[in-house]
Amino acid sequence: MKKQFRFLTVLLTLSLLPLLTGKPVYAQVGADRVAVTGLVTDPSGAAVPNATITLLNQDTGVKTVVATDGAGNFTTPAMILGNYTLDVTKEGFKAYSHPDMSLIIGGRTYTENVTLLLGAVTQTVEVNESAQLINTQSTEVSYQVGKQYYQDLPDIMGADVRLAETKLVLSPGYVPTAPNGDAIFRGDAFQSRINGGQTVSWESWFDGAEYGYAEGHQQTHESSIPYSAVQEMTTTVNNFSAQYGHTSGGIVLYTTKSGTNQFHGNLYDILTSNKLDANNFFLNESGVNRLPLTQNNAGFTFGGPIPKLHLWGKTFFFTNYDRFDYHSTVNTGFQNTLPTPLERSGNFSQLLSPPTLPAGCASAPCQIATDALGRPIYYGEIFNPASTRTVNGVPVRDGYGFDPITGLPLANANIIPGTDPLLTMNTGAQYVASIVPTLDRNTLFTPNEFGGTSDDNDKINVWTWLFRIDHTFNDKWSAKLHLL
Repeated sequence: MKKQFRFLTVLLTLSLLPLLTGKPVYAQVGADRVAVTGLVTDPSGAAVPNATITLLNQDTGVKTVVATDGAGNFTTPAMILGNYTLDVTKEGFKAYSHPDMSLIIGGRTYTENVTLLLGAVTQTVEVNESAQLINTQSTEVSYQVGKQYYQDLPDIMGADVRLAETKLVLSPGYVPTAPNGDAIFRGDAFQSRINGGQTVSWESWFDGAEYGYAEGHQQTHESSIPYSAVQEMTTTVNNFSAQYGHTSGGIVLYTTKSGTNQFHGNLYDILTSNKLDANNFFLNESGVNRLPLTQNNAGFTFGGPIPKLHLWGKTFFFTNYDRFDYHSTVNTGFQNTLPTPLERSGNFSQLLSPPTLPAGCASAPCQIATDALGRPIYYGEIFNPASTRTVNGVPVRDGYGFDPITGLPLANANIIPGTDPLLTMNTGAQYVASIVPTLDRNTLFTPNEFGGTSDDNDKINVWTWLFRIDHTFNDKWSAKLHLL
């Protein structure tokens, strides 16, 4: 009993400030809440004052009751997302009922105008089909991704991280992160753009509270919203409300699930392992059959009512535990090399002096074999295809800048002459070389193969708890508590 009292005291404290005003004050609708406004009239179009408006949350049974003012207008306080039934009653008129209203897009104020027909209150006019509710209170340009997309669409996995923002690709104007070679960033929104804005500049909100920009790595798994806890995601790209605006690109609003009248939950374990993969054809030459990868994303969700706390109002909870254990290395498909400025002109002399010499070599250039003529073959040597001939059934070529008799390097070793047909006649290669981007790092000796070791495979090992409590004191006051 003492624990129940302390819990209710905390929730009561959250609502003291508006209570001190002496009358209900309907605050601005938060990103994770909705409200309904409208005008109630009679058949002649005259306003109907003091009509009772009741919105019943069909998932939780929580009722929100307001009344029309002297002009027939009504506005509800902020309510959690869900499916609602709207009932309107007034003495001398038939009751009006609109069930299955889907109020599932947060940060909105919807409009439902009602015309009451003359008759007894015991008679009911039920609206089963109507035009889609519209938001008439804001000019925001936004796009929503509901929980159905998170449940039905495939998750990004397989050397990719299971993140809530992977569904941002469904929003018009979103440009995702370019591949950067590190698999833990593939599928995330770290370097992405929204609506033509700058990278790492758009803002993220979680259940109505701002929690960072993409530059702070809060979009990686260490601090992202758990995927299975997402009720909806809204991307706002233009005409921001006054409560936003700290961005040069857009606002991403995440709304988490809440508990309902029934207990619901699920268990999940999404496993990716190289032990279940087929051999990689391109890795076999280096003695590695598969890219080392272990990715295990396990957890559970559970939510429902808290009956013993229903001493005053109704209380619901929702929780999501998410554990992510990821071990891998840079994906081989992104470990590419680009030509250096010297190589663009046909000068490959740098290849003869690698930073790490092959085993058995004391200095560069390093001889690694001999050809059919008994000439030395050097590590990094470039051969002239026009000099190809067969010696004792074995193809032989001369190295560029190497003595054709002895095979020893000359002053111009590994440099293709500017007059060589390989450079002057291959216009396709010249064009490709002209559009290859310049280097932003030294990739000269980065091999196009697996280069990691077991010592640097440990990438991510994190767990996340999300806990949400929604408590309704009465039809006007409610509070919520989040822990993440």
